[in-house]
Amino acid sequence: MQLQTDSTYPELLADLAVKLNEYLIEQGLETQQAQDIAWRAAEMVRCDWAGQDLYIPKGKRFEQLQRDAEIYRRFTGSNHLALAREYGISQRQIYSVIKRVRLAQQERGRSGLLAAHGAER
Repeated sequence: MQLQTDSTYPELLADLAVKLNEYLIEQGLETQQAQDIAWRAAEMVRCDWAGQDLYIPKGKRFEQLQRDAEIYRRFTGSNHLALAREYGISQRQIYSVIKRVRLAQQERGRSGLLAAHGAER
């Protein structure tokens, strides 16, 4: 069952409520509970941010980092060609992704060790 919206309700918030309602139902919530939560969420956004200019970024960098992490997880050492084809990038880019993610993990590991070592002092 689709969430019914009032034509006077702001279009962006109505769309948010509809999409959230659909997601909650997909996750197994009962229709009425999903509708209540969706409307409350839309109303929270309206009440907290009403009148503000709102820019929603596309999140390209976030998507790239997620993709890179997935490539790194799936990389076996010999499947670079298959990954390149699947993700629509070159083999060279696959190797660059692996190197970049590996270096980032090593850096986080060093930072964690330094923090732990500093805490022991």
